[in-house]
Amino acid sequence: MKRTTITLLILAISVTSNVFSEVILDGTMNPDFKGALPLDNDTIEIKAAYGKISDHNLYHSFSKFSINTNEIASFTGPDHINNIISRVTGMEPSIIDGTLRSEISGANLYLLNPAGIVFGENAVLDIQGSFHISTADYLVMQNSDRFDILASEPMLSTSAPETFGFLDDNLAQPIEKIEINGSYLELYEGQTMSIIGGDIEISNSTLVVYEGRINIFGVQSAGEITLLDSGIDSTENIKRGNITISDFSSIDVSTWVTSSSGDLLFLEMNFH
Repeated sequence: MKRTTITLLILAISVTSNVFSEVILDGTMNPDFKGALPLDNDTIEIKAAYGKISDHNLYHSFSKFSINTNEIASFTGPDHINNIISRVTGMEPSIIDGTLRSEISGANLYLLNPAGIVFGENAVLDIQGSFHISTADYLVMQNSDRFDILASEPMLSTSAPETFGFLDDNLAQPIEKIEINGSYLELYEGQTMSIIGGDIEISNSTLVVYEGRINIFGVQSAGEITLLDSGIDSTENIKRGNITISDFSSIDVSTWVTSSSGDLLFLEMNFH
C-alpha cells in the first residue's frame, strides 16, 4: 500500500508541473486548438496550425495575449507568409513585458487589441519585418476586404492590410490607449513601426528603426487611418487623440552608417 501511494504522488506531481502562459487561443481560427498555450523553457510557440492561413496572410485569434517578464512568445509558420495578423478578443489589455518574436523571415506582425496594449521595461522585439500595433476595431485590406477584430467569424482576406478602422463610441468600446513604459523597441533597418490607438503614451522609452519609418497616430473618434508609401492618410474631420512623449524618451529613424534617414510621422504630439 505504501508503495502504491508513493507512485500516485509522483504521478500527481508530474501532471501538475505543466506551466501555461497568458497567451490563450479563443478557438475561432481553429476549433481544434483552444485555451492557454504551454510554456517550454520560458518560450511560448505560436504555431501556424493554431491559426488559419489565407494565401500570404496568417491569422491568429486570442482571448488573451500577454507576455510576462523573461518569457518569449514566438510565431512560427511557413516561409511564404508575408503578414501575421493577430487579434485579441477577450477585452483585456495586452501586457508585453517579455520578448515578442517572429521566426518567419521577413513577415510583418500585426497585434490588434481594442482593449489596449502596454509595453513594459523588459519588452523586446525580435521581428524581421515591420511591426504594427493598434487598438482599432477593424482592418481594411488593399482589395477593400474588411477584417473585424471582434467578429465571431471574420473575413480572412488574402490581401495585405492597409487601413486601421475605428467605430463610433456609441457602437463600440471607447478607443483605448497604447502605453510604452521604459521600453527599448527596435526593428531591423528599413522596416516600419506603427502605433495607432486612442491616446498614445510613451514614457522613458526608446523606439528605433534605422532608415525606416515610425508612424504614431492617436484617435478619439470614428474614422480610418491608411498607411501609404508617402505617409499617413486619415478620414476627414477625425478627432485625434493625444500623443505624449515624456521622461527622456527618444525616437530614432536615422542611421549611424550613412547620412540618410527614415521618416517619423506624428499627429497631435505633446512633449513633457
